[in-house]
Amino acid sequence: MKKLYGIGVGPGDPELITIKGVNVLKKVSAIVTPQGKKGEESIALTIAKPYIREDVHVESLVFPMTRDPEALELTWEDNRKRIENLLDNYGEVAFLTLGDPSVFSTYMYMVPRLLEKNISVETIPGITAFSALGSAINKSLTLDTESLGVYPMQKKGEGLRSALSIFDNLVVMKVSTDPEAIQEVLKEQGLERNFVLISHVSQREQNISYDISKLSKGQVPYLSTMLIKKKEVFQ
Repeated sequence: MKKLYGIGVGPGDPELITIKGVNVLKKVSAIVTPQGKKGEESIALTIAKPYIREDVHVESLVFPMTRDPEALELTWEDNRKRIENLLDNYGEVAFLTLGDPSVFSTYMYMVPRLLEKNISVETIPGITAFSALGSAINKSLTLDTESLGVYPMQKKGEGLRSALSIFDNLVVMKVSTDPEAIQEVLKEQGLERNFVLISHVSQREQNISYDISKLSKGQVPYLSTMLIKKKEVFQ
């Protein structure tokens, strides 16, 4: 039987992968890991490694960080063909994603293209970085009637002010895109003490910060997530 499994491996701690995800990893014959550029380390693969058999074929697919629609279409089509080839050769294949496959995942760009080819696909959810963030600080993401938004950071804070005007609590993903713009907006809205920034959540190098001065160029790692709570001061 040919089938692709999209597996969310969670935010970093291998023990945070679901039992279902582990069971699939133990039975598949091939694994796909996405990369931003060739030769780049796969964090998702490192997380999943304790559950992968030594004889499993591992193949990296490059998904370049570009907004050029033609380049993206060529990449998606080429990677679709490579996944189909793996399915032909190995039967069951797992596509690894950090966090949850349905949240800002490259995997979800491939799913409709594979379904169009009548390929069987099963998506297995994972723990998101922002869920792990709440657990790491023993705080709720949202309570009672409070609203919660998830915002992907953009250059110059475009859209951040609007998101803050709508939601009581806001998760900011991709913080390293422009941390200085976040700093500016927080100060502007008097929210200097209403946020927490976590880098490498659930991993050995996890770092928790409430210091707004840390939101400066070069100080925020790529794997960083922020929670802003307008009604609650953290420290």
